[in-house]
Amino acid sequence: MAPKGYLYVPPACRAAGSACRVHVALHGCKQEARSFALKAGYNEWAEHYRAIIVYPAIAPSVPVSAALCRLPALDGAVDAAWIEPNPNGCWDWWGYLDAASDKGRSLTKQAPQIGVLTGIIAEVTAAASD
Repeated sequence: MAPKGYLYVPPACRAAGSACRVHVALHGCKQEARSFALKAGYNEWAEHYRAIIVYPAIAPSVPVSAALCRLPALDGAVDAAWIEPNPNGCWDWWGYLDAASDKGRSLTKQAPQIGVLTGIIAEVTAAASD
C-alpha cells in the first residue's frame, strides 16, 4: 500500500448528521492515485449520489533481489505480501500476494489488501457517524 491515499467528501456530506454512502475507487496499474482521484470523474458522481469517495493507493515496489528469491521457504511463517514485487503498482486482482498455500485468498476477506480496505471503510463510516 502507498503511505497516502485520498478522500473526497461532497459538501452535502460534510454537515453533521448527513447520511451519505461510501464508495471505494481503486486506480489501475501504473496509475498515480492523486491524478486518478482528480480526473476519474467519481467526485462529480459523488455530488449527485451523496457518496464519500475513498481513493486508497498502491505504490509500485522494487523487485526483490535474486538472493532473497533463493532463500528456503519458511512454511507459511511469513506472508508473501512484504516481499512480492509490484513494479506497476497494481491492486491484487489475481492473487500475486498469495503464497502457494494461500491460493485463492485474494478473492476472500482474508486477502491483505481487502483487510486494509475494510479498515478504511470502517474508519470513514465511524467518522461520518460521529
